[in-house]
Amino acid sequence: MAHFFEFVHIKNFRSIRDCKLTDLRKFNIIIGRPDTGKTNLIDALTLLSIPGLQCSTLELLRASKIDDLFYCFDKNNPGSVVTNKGQCEFQCHADRALTIDLSFVPNKKLTYILDERSQERMETRHLTALGIKRYQYNLDATYLLDDNSELSLPFGENLFSVVRLNTDLCTRLTRLLEESRVVLATDPVGTVVPCLPLNSGGITKMPYRSIGSTLQRMIFYFAAIMSNRNQIILFDNIDAGMFPNFLSPLAAEMMDSENQYFFSTHSPFILDDFLQEDWKNIAVFMAYRTEEGTNVRRLTEEDLRSIYSYGVDAFTNSEYFVPDRK
Repeated sequence: MAHFFEFVHIKNFRSIRDCKLTDLRKFNIIIGRPDTGKTNLIDALTLLSIPGLQCSTLELLRASKIDDLFYCFDKNNPGSVVTNKGQCEFQCHADRALTIDLSFVPNKKLTYILDERSQERMETRHLTALGIKRYQYNLDATYLLDDNSELSLPFGENLFSVVRLNTDLCTRLTRLLEESRVVLATDPVGTVVPCLPLNSGGITKMPYRSIGSTLQRMIFYFAAIMSNRNQIILFDNIDAGMFPNFLSPLAAEMMDSENQYFFSTHSPFILDDFLQEDWKNIAVFMAYRTEEGTNVRRLTEEDLRSIYSYGVDAFTNSEYFVPDRK
């Protein structure tokens, strides 16, 4: 855990005025009612992954203009994301350009500039890989081939190359897809081609987009997990569009990996899977809203025991875990 985050302190970002996540662990799970700011917490951490992003930052952060990134849309108050490994400070200037200053130990710095016309540039390039990676499944992603064995950020557009180059990943996916009677193969140029076995003993090829969206999501998440090692991985709403039966293998793969994770979820199934793990590796944060915006409460061992051992549903009974309701 020496190279992982131990705390995160977010100020003046979206619905977040001032929020601290402390005593972080290998698995940091964010739950809570809709519109409490769970995605905003993940988006704030995403600012730390900017050097590796291969897309529009505003698009990924769901912002139509720069003002949308600031608390109460007030661009006059600078924002920040501070961790034990480094920090990010962002502010808007008179020319309506947004600057994001990143600094990480030891002696790594970068200034990222975004103007009102969504033109982006890096002013300094001392940072190439910080080990912080935001992955977001995108149904409309265009898949390209390269020689990189790590899934690209944030949409995994080199997915086919990652599957082709990672033997363990390919073997794992083959086992998972057996129940769906889908076989993954690669054509001569390296494109992943799903195939269906025929009763005659042969196989028939089909377009990758024609397999179920749940299977595509599963392949994406497994590629993100298995192609990284000793990284800080960010997922938002990891259970969206996923069949519950696939969540347990996904959780198991995360537990077997050597990454640190921050992810939001609405699924009691995946939370239950992680609660079967050693609780020393888990931090669960309940997001809630007050008049001042998004905040979180870190659930205690007693809280986790009430969920895991006594069947309290943390999602339908979220108010029980909010400070002013206890």
